[in-house]
Amino acid sequence: MRIIQNKYIKYVTLLTLLLIGQASATDFDFEHKQWDELLKKNLVTMNSGSATQVNYSRDETRPSTA
Repeated sequence: MRIIQNKYIKYVTLLTLLLIGQASATDFDFEHKQWDELLKKNLVTMNSGSATQVNYSRDETRPSTA
């Protein structure tokens, strides 16, 4: 009887972890839309497109130094 209970607990635990993992995977932004928007807003292309540089003056999250 104790072996059956241990297997039951293992199966319930595994099922719970799988369901939690599935729920968090569906909320994840696999297209990285927010990151892409941030890069488009704050990166400047240089050297005919072979390099980029961050334009920190556009970063609204940084505190103003003025």
